Amino acid sequence: MGYMVVRKIVRKKKKNETEDALNKVMGTEELEMAVVILKELAERKERNKKNQDKKTKKRQKNKTEKEEIVTQTLKNNNLSLKEFRNLSLEKPIVYLVASYDKKHLKIGSATHPKDRIGQIQTCQPGDITIVSFIETNDYNSIEKQLHEEFKDYNARGEWFTNNPKIINRFIEINQLIL
Repeated sequence: MGYMVVRKIVRKKKKNETEDALNKVMGTEELEMAVVILKELAERKERNKKNQDKKTKKRQKNKTEKEEIVTQTLKNNNLSLKEFRNLSLEKPIVYLVASYDKKHLKIGSATHPKDRIGQIQTCQPGDITIVSFIETNDYNSIEKQLHEEFKDYNARGEWFTNNPKIINRFIEINQLIL
């Protein structure tokens, strides 16, 4: 029996098939091949487990980072453009940005948030503030809902007169999503 045949026998998924297949492995050379293959499979399984653990740690880190952002937003309602660009975002966002003079708030959404916030900054004569954002795949409906909810404060397009109700609503939605 060749190496590939022994490998196929060892890799059988069902337990009873594996036992039957291993019974077909005869001779010292084939048994040694089977041992090497089993060892390789065990090492691969260990590597996959380590990779999965790394991914889990990264997800936990991102979740902690998002919780810290919400906490920061609750405390002082601001995030600079530089701080925002350092975030690792995984989904599109609905954002709440304060104009340079803090008189208006922009409610918008973006699939490429860092680029979009940078574009908004370019159109302002002073520094904007990212008051809050909601990371979600349902960004279109949430944005539309917020526009409708605060239409009485609408100044023009996606810009609204600055009002604590808008900020509090963003924070409320963000806490529900986390």
